Amino acid sequence: EPQGVAIREDGSVVVADTFNNSIRLLHPNGDVVTLAGNGEEEFRDGNGLEARFFYPSSVSVRRDGVIVAVDSLNNSIRLVTPDGNVTTLAGDGEAGSRDGNGPEARFNNPWDVDVRDDGTAVVADTFNNSIRLVSPEGVVTTIAGDEEEGHVDGNGRDARFREPHGVAFREDGSVVVADTINSRIRLVSPDGYVTTLEGDNPEDRFKHPQSISVRDDGTMVVADTGRSAIRLVVDPTYEGGVMTKAAR
Repeated sequence: EPQGVAIREDGSVVVADTFNNSIRLLHPNGDVVTLAGNGEEEFRDGNGLEARFFYPSSVSVRRDGVIVAVDSLNNSIRLVTPDGNVTTLAGDGEAGSRDGNGPEARFNNPWDVDVRDDGTAVVADTFNNSIRLVSPEGVVTTIAGDEEEGHVDGNGRDARFREPHGVAFREDGSVVVADTINSRIRLVSPDGYVTTLEGDNPEDRFKHPQSISVRDDGTMVVADTGRSAIRLVVDPTYEGGVMTKAAR
């Protein structure tokens, strides 16, 4: 049950092989190798197969080639170097909601991650109903949402989400969010103000979207899970709306 993928500059695909508790590489020629983890459920840094994960759900690749992985049930963000060495960037394995540096911070079943060019990661901290930033040095800050669930637009911790699963950076530094249980696409500005982009009108209503990505032209690609569809959301600065591109 692999859950997350990311593409490296060489064309290889990084895979969060969730139920195998490992990070794997799919090379362009079709060869698959395990980069880190050996299938056992544990929380341990180390090299290659010596490292341990517990339900890794998402991966993203930094410009330096280092993989940022969400280790979901270890409630942590891990780093995997190109040669397979695993270290913990933030979190200590325990569930909680706490900003701080490295092991001082805590997450609660984080699910998705995206990394921008400066190495900053944004994390959908799903059971904390919040969106968190993690600096390249491991400093965690909450930019929007709080532990309390709901559907409220507003500034920073005044905003409310319900189990957000997907996040992606836009070119301007804002973050788009697949707010899963609210069935909405939300936007978090660089200063933390949350607005609802799509989902309030019957014509563009989603059903439990779980993943989101942003194309170079600003168009958002959404896995609208509950409707078994892949949908495009045109950047709101342009004319357009929601289009269903593929559905079963």
